[in-house]
Amino acid sequence: MGPCSGPSSALQRAHAAGLTVVAFTNGDEEQQRAKLARTGLADAVDHLIASSTLSVGKPDPRAFAEAIDLLGVAPAEALMVGDSLEIDARGALAAGLDAVLLDRNGAHPDLGAEVPRIRSLDELRW
Repeated sequence: MGPCSGPSSALQRAHAAGLTVVAFTNGDEEQQRAKLARTGLADAVDHLIASSTLSVGKPDPRAFAEAIDLLGVAPAEALMVGDSLEIDARGALAAGLDAVLLDRNGAHPDLGAEVPRIRSLDELRW
């Protein structure tokens, strides 16, 4: 499997399911656009939202609220999939979004029902 076959496959499946794919990052927008282009994922992402364009960054619930407002959806219509328990998953939950933790290395085996956990993007189901 190549370095982006997992993300690329997951993004293709999301699009096939009629979902909008958003990259939501605490990174600088210009740097993140370059990263998406470099990894071949730019065309698979419908929107990029970087905290450099928001009033606050993740995990602040206001960052998630601003992102949701930009997208014109309700929190209940969004799912945050991220690799940081605190910044992505718990931040999203605090803002009223559903969240899934991408725990590739099994660092959080004891989460229980608090946050659904996957080891690979291939495990995402809609």
